[in-house]
Amino acid sequence: MHCPICGTQLDDNAKVCWACGHSLDKPGETRFQLDPGTTLQGGKYRLDKVLGQGGFGITYVATDVSLSRKVAIKELFPEGSSRHDGVLYPPTSLAGGGRQSFQDVIDNFLEEARTVARFNHPGIVRVYNIFEENQTAYMVMEYLQGDTLTKQIAREGKLSPDTVFALADDLTEALSVVHNADLLHRDIKPDNIFLTSDGRTVLIDFGSARAFSQNQTVSHTRLVTPGYAPPEQYASQARFGPYTDLYALAATLHHALSGQMPPPATDRMMGTPLPSLPPKTPQRLRVGLEHALSIRVEDRPADIAAFRRLLSSNRRPRPEKRTQQTTQQINGWEVEVSGSSPDVSMRGGSGRNAPSRRTPPPRQKRRSSCGGFAIGCATPFVFFFVAAVMPQAVPILLVIAVIWGVTRLFSDNRSS
Repeated sequence: MHCPICGTQLDDNAKVCWACGHSLDKPGETRFQLDPGTTLQGGKYRLDKVLGQGGFGITYVATDVSLSRKVAIKELFPEGSSRHDGVLYPPTSLAGGGRQSFQDVIDNFLEEARTVARFNHPGIVRVYNIFEENQTAYMVMEYLQGDTLTKQIAREGKLSPDTVFALADDLTEALSVVHNADLLHRDIKPDNIFLTSDGRTVLIDFGSARAFSQNQTVSHTRLVTPGYAPPEQYASQARFGPYTDLYALAATLHHALSGQMPPPATDRMMGTPLPSLPPKTPQRLRVGLEHALSIRVEDRPADIAAFRRLLSSNRRPRPEKRTQQTTQQINGWEVEVSGSSPDVSMRGGSGRNAPSRRTPPPRQKRRSSCGGFAIGCATPFVFFFVAAVMPQAVPILLVIAVIWGVTRLFSDNRSS
C-alpha cells in the first residue's frame, strides 16, 4: 500500500503515513481505483491490479491485449478527485476554472508524457502510448520487473558505498537527459527508483515532472515528499532548477547510505541534523551529498555535471609508473642512473670542464689482475735461466724487456 498523499510505501495495516503524517483510516473514505478487469481505449488495455497510488495519480498493472504484453498504466487522478461509474470528477479547486483548470492539468500531463516518450535511455521508463478517457488522461509505460529502492533498503538496510556510487552514476546520467530537455522530475525518492532484475536503474513516475526556466521565479503546483523535497518545493512560487532534483537525489542516496530517511527540509531549517553516515563513507561521497543537501540553493551544485565533479574530485590519482632513480658520485661527477637501464646521465663536476650534455660516465682505473702479477714475478727467473743456457741470447732478452716495460707504462697512463 502507498500513501495517497506522498506515495510512500506502507504496510497494508498502516493507519498513518510515517513520512507525511496523513491519516489512512478515515471513516467513510472511499477507494477510487478502477476495478481489475476494466478495459480502456476500446478494449486495447485490460487492467489487472493496482500497482501504487500517489498525490497525482494511480498506477495499474495492465495487459496490452493486442500485443499480449504486460504494461503499466498511469491514470491522472489528483488528490481530492472522486469517481462515479468510472468517470473522474476533479476536486473543486480545479473544477471551477480558477487559476488552473483541470483541463490545463490534463494538457500538461499529456505534454510531459510526450516529452518522456521522446527519451530513449535505459535509465528512464519508456512511454508507449497516451490517451484521454473517463474525463482524465492515461500514460502507458513499460512494466518493470524488480524492486524499488525502497524495498531494497528495507531488505538490506544500509547499502554499501560502492552500491551508492553505482546508483549515483546511473541516476545522474538519466537525470542529465531529463534536465537537458528543460524538465524537472520533482519527485525523486526511493519509491520512484526501480532496480530491475536485468540490472537497470530506472527513474519512474514522471507524473509530477514540470518544465523549468533557469533563474526565473515560476508558479508550480506544490508537491512535497517530506525528507526528499527541497525547501523551494514547499513554496507555490520559487526558482526551480536542476539543483531542485539534486537535493532529492542526494537525500535518496543519503537514505541508502545511512539506512534512515532524512528529516524534512522544514525541520532541517530549524536545526534538525541529517542522520550520520557510516564512518567508512568515502570523503568524496560525503562531501558531494552534503553540498547537494544544502538548504540554500546557492550552496548546492548548479547542475548534474557539477555534482558529478564533486563525487569524483577527491579520488586518488592513479600512480604513474616511474623507474627508480639513483644518484651516485663517481670521481667528482654526479651520475644519475634510471632503473636498470644502461643509459646514464651526468651532472656536476666543477670548473670549466663541467659537461652541459649527456655524456658517457668516466672510465674507472683498470686494476691489474693476478695473472699480471705472476708474470712479473717469474720474468727474472726466466731471464737468468736463458742467460745460463744461451749467453748469446742475452742482448735479445734485454731489448724485449725494455719494449715490454715501455708498453706497460703507456698503458697505465691511458687508463688513469
